[in-house]
Amino acid sequence: MDNFMFYSPTQFVFGKGTENEAGVYVKKFSA
Repeated sequence: MDNFMFYSPTQFVFGKGTENEAGVYVKKFSA
């Protein structure tokens, strides 16, 4: 196997009502 680096910054948010916070995260991570 060849050497490699894998970088995948991911944030998971779970919980009741967290779908209502989606805009906060879109704004935070959008360009």
